[in-house]
Amino acid sequence: MKHQQKNSFKELLGLDLNDSIALNSEFRYEIVVIDAEKAVELALKNRLEVREQEIQIELQKLNIKQQKANGMIQGGRIDAYFEKAGINQQSDPGFSTR
Repeated sequence: MKHQQKNSFKELLGLDLNDSIALNSEFRYEIVVIDAEKAVELALKNRLEVREQEIQIELQKLNIKQQKANGMIQGGRIDAYFEKAGINQQSDPGFSTR
């Protein structure tokens, strides 16, 4: 049974069945002390989605500069026109302001 288990493990790893393997069940590790505040600070600083948004903001600023250079926005002034259409409420005899 042990030989069959080794062969199944070799197949799982994509090794040739004739290859020799040795399994070691000893588990070693080192304890690492982590400063929680520093870890959170680094995580927030290196978040990919935050960096992507910062890049998008910079790209939009460059786009605005390009539009100004092309004359699409002149002097930061925007003109608008609107028209008011409707009925004159004061001339309507059925209309009351009370």
